[in-house]
Amino acid sequence: MWRLQNLGVQFNGKPAIENFSAQFDNNQITVILGPSGSGKSTIAKLITRQVEPTSGAIKVDGMDWLALRGENLRRRRRDVQMIFQDPYSALDPRMKIGTSMGAPQ
Repeated sequence: MWRLQNLGVQFNGKPAIENFSAQFDNNQITVILGPSGSGKSTIAKLITRQVEPTSGAIKVDGMDWLALRGENLRRRRRDVQMIFQDPYSALDPRMKIGTSMGAPQ
């Protein structure tokens, strides 16, 4: 179980995400939808640790995801896959979607 609790991040001193909370089951594909500029990519980057939050917590099965460092973080990142907004560069049109989602790069 993934729990995102009151996540926030600032860029250049301005809030980009404030108090975002959500819960996702393990082994489940989760889609984040919203209009352009609503923070979808930023939330995904917080989850994958490409961007570090300035507030809040991420718990995975009770473990503090934000406390992971080095090899432990690299090993656990293999369990998470992000499909970027440009589906033509993210998905292989020769593969079925289930096969593509099951084979993280």
